[in-house]
Amino acid sequence: MRNLARAPSNPAFTFDVRRLVEPIPGPRATGIGVRYAGDYDRIEEARSRDDPALPQGVWQYELKRADWQEVVRLCAKTLETRSKDLQVAAWLVEARMHQRGFSALAEGLVLLELLCERYWSELFPALDEEDPQARFAPFDWLNEKLPPILYQLPLTVDDDGRPGYGWSDYANAQRLETLRQRDAKQADRAEARGAINLAAVQARIDSTAPAFYQETVRALDDADRALASLGRLLSARAAFDGALIAVRAAIGALRGFCRTILKERGTGMPDPSIAPTAEPAANGVDHPDAASALAAASAGDAVEAFASTSPASAIRSRDEAYRMLAEIADFLHHAEPHSPTPYLIRRAVSWGNMPLHELLIELSRGGRDMSLLFELLGFSEPPRK
Repeated sequence: MRNLARAPSNPAFTFDVRRLVEPIPGPRATGIGVRYAGDYDRIEEARSRDDPALPQGVWQYELKRADWQEVVRLCAKTLETRSKDLQVAAWLVEARMHQRGFSALAEGLVLLELLCERYWSELFPALDEEDPQARFAPFDWLNEKLPPILYQLPLTVDDDGRPGYGWSDYANAQRLETLRQRDAKQADRAEARGAINLAAVQARIDSTAPAFYQETVRALDDADRALASLGRLLSARAAFDGALIAVRAAIGALRGFCRTILKERGTGMPDPSIAPTAEPAANGVDHPDAASALAAASAGDAVEAFASTSPASAIRSRDEAYRMLAEIADFLHHAEPHSPTPYLIRRAVSWGNMPLHELLIELSRGGRDMSLLFELLGFSEPPRK
């Protein structure tokens, strides 16, 4: 179990991480189930927001915005005093990412690991060995919700107060340029409606200091290591493999993007012994004066875990290769939702998990012509005897 004694307390923090993982006073260290006790409803209300893309009709009204600070307060209070609930912890991770950006992800993953490591059998949602889906639902929720947040976090810094552009803006700008090659007039109309062009995004990237991208890579490296550590714990405790696979794909894409920018500028990563001088922007939300409260949980042993679990550079097994293919498919599904490529990769992964007799049945289902399959796969049809 990780040693939390060295996790410092800071009065500037919104909450004390040590209290988040300490036992709740009473007969049960993990407290009570709060799903139907009003806690979920209050948190959901604080995190709810109106979609600005939806038409308002004749009656214009002020759009409701999520109150992420209130979400943090409610989640922390619930975890400290009422229930060690993984869904509440997941909402806390989401809120902190909206507040602090990339740096909050590793911290949140460490919190989840600490809770699972200490209270696995008694956590909420309760664990049903015959049907563990409820226990894993918070991780599935994070796997769905976190990648869009990551792709929208600013990857540029602007001195004029405008929000920075994120990965999703860059991807949309690339799609606009692709459209322009096919239909310049349609692309011009899209740009007139507010679509961002690639030149605008590139100009913001060029004006952003290398220190920003270096610190972003550090944050994503920490998140990747924290995710690997959490994944090992879940695999050992419940044979739950592939947790947060889309999150891992997003981390890899964003880190590669930042590293490419640094390489193009002839700037690498600085000596890790040198203290960072810049912090990635969050999402247009206030930055606390102190470091993240969850960073306190990563002090001591958790930091050592980050340092000792660097990602492998080589594929070590067949299963790992197929897992990486699945991650690539998840990433492409988010980055290029209209492309058939992720679906083809997923089909290939499913074929790789089939025994030969099942694969032959699958390939010949519906009277498929095998010669067409050979052509699709780029093979010459075997000679007929």
